[in-house]
Amino acid sequence: MKLWLLVALSFLLLIGLATIVGRKAALRLIRERRLRVDRFKLGRKIGEIEEAVFRSNAVRAAIEDYAAGHGLSTEAAESQARRYL
Repeated sequence: MKLWLLVALSFLLLIGLATIVGRKAALRLIRERRLRVDRFKLGRKIGEIEEAVFRSNAVRAAIEDYAAGHGLSTEAAESQARRYL
């Protein structure tokens, strides 16, 4: 049990360190190459994609089927689907 916990904590530490190193490397590359990054462009695109997906008739039908099959309201099922996306 203790070994499993030690392995899990080591894995989480390794992931955290890799994230920090990766982020620093990306920022260094942007600075060195003097790249211009539109900070809000990606966020805007993600919002547009999400709205396009949820306007789709197939997705709406799937959400309604899921809600009916699991005894949820359509709003609750849509909220869950948005978390998945």
